[in-house]
Amino acid sequence: MFVTSSARMFVQSKPVFTPSGRSPRADGDLPREISCLQQAIADNEDQPVCVYANLAEALFQKGDTAAARVALLQARRRETWQLSLDLRFLSVFQNPGFEDERADVLHRLKTLQADQPSVHEQKARVYFQLGHLDACERALREGLARHPTHQRLSRLMVRYLHRIAAWPELATTAERVLQAHPNASPVRTALIRAYTKMGCPERALPFYDDIVSWDDPNAKGLVAFGKALIGCERISEALEVADMAVSVAPYDPSVHSLRSECLAALGRSSEARVARKLTLELRGSSSLSAAVRAKLGRAKRVFSAVWSRLSGQ
Repeated sequence: MFVTSSARMFVQSKPVFTPSGRSPRADGDLPREISCLQQAIADNEDQPVCVYANLAEALFQKGDTAAARVALLQARRRETWQLSLDLRFLSVFQNPGFEDERADVLHRLKTLQADQPSVHEQKARVYFQLGHLDACERALREGLARHPTHQRLSRLMVRYLHRIAAWPELATTAERVLQAHPNASPVRTALIRAYTKMGCPERALPFYDDIVSWDDPNAKGLVAFGKALIGCERISEALEVADMAVSVAPYDPSVHSLRSECLAALGRSSEARVARKLTLELRGSSSLSAAVRAKLGRAKRVFSAVWSRLSGQ
């Protein structure tokens, strides 16, 4: 890899040229990152694909779409596996004004022959993110027919089945995946939801220890398990789980919605109304007001105290 002295100075303190993309530390000084990348290219245009791809990503982040497209085109001229760039920039292509880029991606997928499980998974992932669910399903089923135990294909199938609410097949698929990968928490969460949606939430109860004893609790998993507990009419336990979820993700409206549901079921109407109001405020505003943040700060302190008391029992 050729890296000029200008780029090397930047790399020493903030790595940029990594195989999988830009270093998170580089995002903190976007103008300097762009300047060093552009200088590296000005010194010698024969830079590897990652330099041009990193520049394109930084320019998209800055909002300089025209220059970013030029850098991305140069990256594509150096990339032998175009799908890797499609996946990297897919979130950009989903924005308004990128209809041509999305069309190019879909054209590439239609003409791409998949002979490896990773290719099936990448194709399915692009289709999934673009909302082409029929094509996603075809890619997943074709890949799993050839490679039934492939981990990433199986996990993406779980996500797909959750997306289309195919609960019985989701339960069967997730159970199989968890047998091979018992620590796959997103799969466990999907399975808990499937059990609840199928009307058999009691099947999720064996996951109790896994859910509440996580070193790094997951709010989505806690909410899903709380819903299962409600389905089993174990409301007090569901409220404890809801309090845990709020302490983990205080700005997530789903955790306050769960708490509101539990409080209402326990007849604590005034508290339920407060939790419901907070849920609606969080859903209605991506940038939280100072008043909402103050409420959440007070709530988090209360929930921390509750959780400390529960943990000490």
